[in-house]
Amino acid sequence: MGELRFTDSNAGDDSAGRAFGLEGNLYLPVVFGLVAGVLLFAGLGFAGVGLPLAGIAAAAPFVASIVWVLGFRHGKPSGYDRDKMDDLLGGADFTEETGSITHTKGHTSAPDGRFIEGMLVFGSPERGGVVAKGFRLEPPDLRGASFERLNAFQDQVRALLALASPRRRLQLQWWPDSDYRQPLLDYHARTQEVADPVVRAVRNERFTRYWPRTLSGDLRREHLAVFLSIEISAYAGNVRTKDGLRDQYGVILQELAGQFEEFAGTLRTVFGPETPVRPMDDADHGACLRRFLNPSLARRSADDPAASFDPTLTLQENCWHCEGIGQRDGGFVLDGHFHAVLALSRWPHPPRPDHRPGNPRPGGRSRRNAGGAAPARTRDQPRPAGPRARG
Repeated sequence: MGELRFTDSNAGDDSAGRAFGLEGNLYLPVVFGLVAGVLLFAGLGFAGVGLPLAGIAAAAPFVASIVWVLGFRHGKPSGYDRDKMDDLLGGADFTEETGSITHTKGHTSAPDGRFIEGMLVFGSPERGGVVAKGFRLEPPDLRGASFERLNAFQDQVRALLALASPRRRLQLQWWPDSDYRQPLLDYHARTQEVADPVVRAVRNERFTRYWPRTLSGDLRREHLAVFLSIEISAYAGNVRTKDGLRDQYGVILQELAGQFEEFAGTLRTVFGPETPVRPMDDADHGACLRRFLNPSLARRSADDPAASFDPTLTLQENCWHCEGIGQRDGGFVLDGHFHAVLALSRWPHPPRPDHRPGNPRPGGRSRRNAGGAAPARTRDQPRPAGPRARG
């Protein structure tokens, strides 16, 4: 355990060999194009078409196959041809393809959910619906930690990813800011209860030193949230009264609440006592999603998400107050911030335990998904970093 562990991810595509200098079976389209050209030339010749014109027409399938193989397949990653065609045809950005459904919001077709008993419910609580819950984690700062500790943390992360079983997905959100307002106010309130004048003076000095830096955005605070979403497989039935459906939905939501509680216990077991795990309630969900969908709120000197949160409203009504504008060259603009989406079908090779590409700075946000679908990362435009708070 004295060396930093490097785990090969086997991320590269399996080689299918080469034939005639082309990878795998890519020579077959060229052969088919050549055969089609010969048959077309012979057919046009029998039809009495001139040889020059027949030769030009017969060369078309062969040239097209060569261009497609060499330009879109040979030496390119899997799916490059489809992605390139989407980009050329204008379908690879966030721009909506149809007209707006409403005059007030252009994202009404996006998934919407409700805040119910500390959970996010998308759709009805039965087959086809999805229920999610967030958990705030406060892991220790491992910069400068020993190789043994870094290797142990890698094992913890692998154990976390293993929790993404079928019908379950994990989403990790990490973002920095300078918002120490509430902790400092709580610290100041406790200071006034201290009887010793010397201790109270030291604590007041510390509060007056950090409070202006919090308001100016010079401090740095990092946040980590893990969201678990579960696909509902229970069927409520076709013949049920309104009260019967309500009781059935209550049973399903109670069962899911137990699964989320069990997941929180698993997180505490995996990461140990040095990483506090705090499940989110409805207000915490609203504040987290409100900041995520409205990144400009991070620049406000004072913002109280709880004051504007209404649990009777939907997720979009509570949290999504801006438009998403697609960019022709990829990505989109949301609330004045540029966002980029990177979808990965496999991890880079080889991954480094200390390699975290594209971590955003204050004002930015990083999101990573793990589950049955391809992982995705969403990042908005970074802002300059500030110093950490030091006692």
